[in-house]
Amino acid sequence: MKFYAEKFERAFVQLVVRKAGCTESALKEFAIKVWHDKDEKRAHEKIKLLTEGYQGKRAGKQQRLVFGDAQRMAQVLNQPLGYLVTLAEENVKREAQGLEPY
Repeated sequence: MKFYAEKFERAFVQLVVRKAGCTESALKEFAIKVWHDKDEKRAHEKIKLLTEGYQGKRAGKQQRLVFGDAQRMAQVLNQPLGYLVTLAEENVKREAQGLEPY
């Protein structure tokens, strides 16, 4: 069973991905905006590690969410970080109850 922090991180990433517009091309554009200081390929790799996880030996493990990256994501979405955090926390609770996320 995952620890609460990991569940929260996954819920936050899933929420942000939904708000960014779920398609692969929209996700890539979002990643480039979030990590504008990296080249496009590295930005896209970073979002894929957060959403899909590693391949090969570490398959199935997703990269942990860094607070600074969460703040960048919130800025790109033009949403307060606290609002997104609250929604992600609620989504963890809703998942435990078998309900659809916000």
